[in-house]
Amino acid sequence: MSDRNNLVTLQNEKRMVSKLIKEHDRRTLLATYLYGVSNLFISGTGIGGFSPLITGDDIGLYNVLFIVFGVMASCTFAYFANNVMKYNNSNV
Repeated sequence: MSDRNNLVTLQNEKRMVSKLIKEHDRRTLLATYLYGVSNLFISGTGIGGFSPLITGDDIGLYNVLFIVFGVMASCTFAYFANNVMKYNNSNV
């Protein structure tokens, strides 16, 4: 009887470890995606906002707004990616 209980306990532990590994992989992929989106925002706003420097025009209000909102969006996506990767003890 004791061997059967040990076997059931071992199987339950394997399922739990497998579940935790899957959860970690899912979180890692989602965080990687969000960091990638954050990088796209910061590079896109850098190119779009500072394009008047390349063309020789003056930087206008829309360029400044474009840069500010792009940086804010980039920081927001990076913040969400960081929150996704934080270990949550209540899910275990």
